[in-house]
Amino acid sequence: MKTVVHLTTELSTGGAQNALYKLLASWDRQCWQITVLCLYNGDGAIAEQIRGLGIEVVDLRMTHKWRLD
Repeated sequence: MKTVVHLTTELSTGGAQNALYKLLASWDRQCWQITVLCLYNGDGAIAEQIRGLGIEVVDLRMTHKWRLD
């Protein structure tokens, strides 16, 4: 199984987030181990849809562009 990590700024509803969801929904998860990292807003509607696909979403919860809490 191959691993891929997608990094995005946030997972609130928007065009890029919807495109990411559609991309992830099309991947064969028997061949790919997929994880999505987001800098903040990892609890939005798109994040829940991605989790519904069985994909791990990790929210780094950045509070400032140079700071991870």
